[in-house]
Amino acid sequence: MSFRLCLAWLRGPATLKVSLNRGSPGRHLVRQHTLDRRQRSRVRLQLFLILVLSGFISLYILSKSLYLALRFPNESPFDNIPSIFLQNELRKHPLSDCDIYTGTWVPDNATAVYNSSSCPFVEAGFSCQDNGRRDSDYLKWKWQPKGCSIPEFDRDDIRRRLNGLRVAFIGDSMGRTQWESFICLLMSDIANNRSVYEVHGKTITKRRPYLAVRFSSFNFTVEYYRSPYLVQEGAPPKHVPKRVISTIKLDKLEATAARWMQADVLVFNTGHWWTNSKTFARGCYFEVEKSIRLGLNLESAYRKALKTWATWVKTKVNPTKTQVFFRSYEPSHWEGDWQKRKCKAETKPLLNLSYAEDFPHLQVLNEVIKEVAAPITILNITSMSAYRRDSHVANWTRSQMVDCGHWCLPGLPDWWNRLLYAALLRKQVGVWMQ
Repeated sequence: MSFRLCLAWLRGPATLKVSLNRGSPGRHLVRQHTLDRRQRSRVRLQLFLILVLSGFISLYILSKSLYLALRFPNESPFDNIPSIFLQNELRKHPLSDCDIYTGTWVPDNATAVYNSSSCPFVEAGFSCQDNGRRDSDYLKWKWQPKGCSIPEFDRDDIRRRLNGLRVAFIGDSMGRTQWESFICLLMSDIANNRSVYEVHGKTITKRRPYLAVRFSSFNFTVEYYRSPYLVQEGAPPKHVPKRVISTIKLDKLEATAARWMQADVLVFNTGHWWTNSKTFARGCYFEVEKSIRLGLNLESAYRKALKTWATWVKTKVNPTKTQVFFRSYEPSHWEGDWQKRKCKAETKPLLNLSYAEDFPHLQVLNEVIKEVAAPITILNITSMSAYRRDSHVANWTRSQMVDCGHWCLPGLPDWWNRLLYAALLRKQVGVWMQ
């Protein structure tokens, strides 16, 4: 039945009869159509309900789009598309083709996924909000690589992939900050906080050489090993000058290496302790093959220690099981030299910063890994961190001294872990394959 005849049918039998006669000129009407009035009423009601429902759906879509546009004016138009469509769009810009380390900070209205008062694993000295910081603008910035976007920190996906695995962070206090951030991000939506606990019941302080947090409901552990140099520090050999109080044994990896060698994800860092104030000023010198090297400078010693570590990774770590990362040096924002340095509490990042400056630590790291040819991925957070003078603990800490080296939590270290997640997905090894 044509659309015109359908309308005639809905109007009534007489109308339909006329329409049929008009539709076939020169021919006699062979039959009469008698339509049941109740049937016509039912069809009319159905059409009416369909029109009303379509109107409500259109109104909802329009109002939802307007709300999202007003609520999240700085977000990408893809941010609120269902995941199946978003995944198809992201395939056009795969992570493998994306330089996630080169970009800029852009304003973002999103709120932090956790707060320090609700996460028991944030060290008191890094809990800036609890220590009196009133502004929150430092949390409203998003790292935007050029030409692509890094994935959200998908807690459900990460916990699913980590089932039965171990993640270990090895390094200095900056590494401990990243470890704390990683745990807080992963547990931020877990209703039962008691299912996440430190395995030995320890509180989180800078004096703990080893900490391990168990996610019992998801069957994985996130560990931290304190190792500021990644190589051993200890007593000097006999018959050395009196000024030598301790030594850094550049050819011997940290003694706890056997404990974290079998972890499934290893994240290393070192850098902030390779300074005059942390070495020579406190009577700490360098040792190689049980011999003191008094004339060895900091850069050469750092290079030697990294080579010892990278060689260990190459010879001892199974790359099909364990993914190894080195998180690069994060610049501090002290003013002045190390003897008379000052720290100013900032609330805005350095958005117009053009980094032509060389970072010796990063250059040495790249050269060593290339020379040793070890299966190590550099998590290059140096440039992105250099902009963020506003994210330091500064005077929002428990210490009597201001601090332009460490970082607030939540804050910048959360973005280091966003990059870590993206880097794991890029490697496409083991459980991290799509």
